[in-house]
Amino acid sequence: MFIGKTFGFSRFFYCMILIVTEKLDPSAFIVTKWLNKLNKDWVRINEKKFFELKNYTISITNEGVNQNIIQGKDYETVWYRRVPKSNVENFQSDSELTPQKLDLIYKIHHNITSEYDTVYSFINNEIIKPQNIIGSFNIGNLNKLEVLSAALKIGLSIPATYLVNNKNDLAKILKTNSDMEFIIKPIHNISSYEIGNRFFTPYTRKIQLNDLDGWKENFHSTLIQQKIELEYEVRIFYFCGKLYSMAIFSEKNKDSQIVDFREGENRRVPFEVPKEIEHKLLQLFQMYKFNYCSVDLLCDQDGTFYFLEINPIGQFGFVSYPCNYYIEKEIAENL
Repeated sequence: MFIGKTFGFSRFFYCMILIVTEKLDPSAFIVTKWLNKLNKDWVRINEKKFFELKNYTISITNEGVNQNIIQGKDYETVWYRRVPKSNVENFQSDSELTPQKLDLIYKIHHNITSEYDTVYSFINNEIIKPQNIIGSFNIGNLNKLEVLSAALKIGLSIPATYLVNNKNDLAKILKTNSDMEFIIKPIHNISSYEIGNRFFTPYTRKIQLNDLDGWKENFHSTLIQQKIELEYEVRIFYFCGKLYSMAIFSEKNKDSQIVDFREGENRRVPFEVPKEIEHKLLQLFQMYKFNYCSVDLLCDQDGTFYFLEINPIGQFGFVSYPCNYYIEKEIAENL
C-alpha cells in the first residue's frame, strides 16, 4: 500500500482516494503523480496485498459489522484499476497426478478461490464502502457474449459470431459462409501464461476449412467470428461521459495471417467517432453502469462500424500517448 510513501496494509489512514491496482502499472503511477501535483490525498493498494492480510477479524453480529482491517473514515472515491484476483498457492503432490487427483485438486482450488472472492467482495461493499466508484470490483464477471448481444439490440453492427463445440458443425459453418473469412477468438478474457522463463499470450488468428484436419470430433466450446475486411480499427477509452478515440491503421498486415494489431506494425492517430455510434455506445455503457472502460471497433472498407467488445479494465495509456490526450491528468482531476 502506498500513501505517497510505503506503509503496511494494516496502517490505513483516512484518505479521499483509494486506488486498487497491480504492482507493475505505469499508467496508475502517472495518475498518482498528477494527484500529487493537484494536492489530492490518495492511497494505492497493489492487488496482491488483498491476499496478504495477517491476523484480521471481521465480526457480523446484532451490534453491526466490526473489523480491524481498515482504520479511519470511509473513502470518498475508489478507483478499481485492477481488482484483486485470488492467488491460491499451488498444490504439491509427491505421487503421480491421476485424472481423479487432478479433478479433486481443481475442485478444492475452485472452492478456496470462491471463498477468497466472497471475503474480498464483502471487504469492498461493507468495509471500504466507497461513495464514488470508478471502474468496478466485479470486472471479471462481464460476459462477452451477453455484451455482444446487447450491442446488437441497441443497433450496433457486429461481425457474424458462432459458438461451436464440434468439428462437423464448424465445417458446415465455414462451408455455408464460403464468401466470408473467419477468425478464432477467446470466449472470455484473454489469459497469459508463464512457464519457466517463457511467457505465452494467445492472439486472434484466421481459421480455414483445411485447419480442421486432425481435429477431434468434439472439443471445448470455441468462438469463431466473421473477419471484417478492415479499413482501420478504433480503440476507444471511455471515462465519466467522455470518449477518447484512436484509429489504428495496419496496412502492412492486410495480406498476412496476422489479424491482431498487437503483432504487427501500425499507425495510431486521434479519431472522432460518428455521433450515431457514440450515442449507441453511451446507451451500452449506461446499460452496464460503466463509467470507465475501453471499446474495440472495426471500420470496414464501406465505412460500416462493427462493435467487437468492451474491456472493463479500461486500457488508456495505449490511447493517451499517441493521441496526446493526457488521459492520466483527466482521471486525476476527476478522482
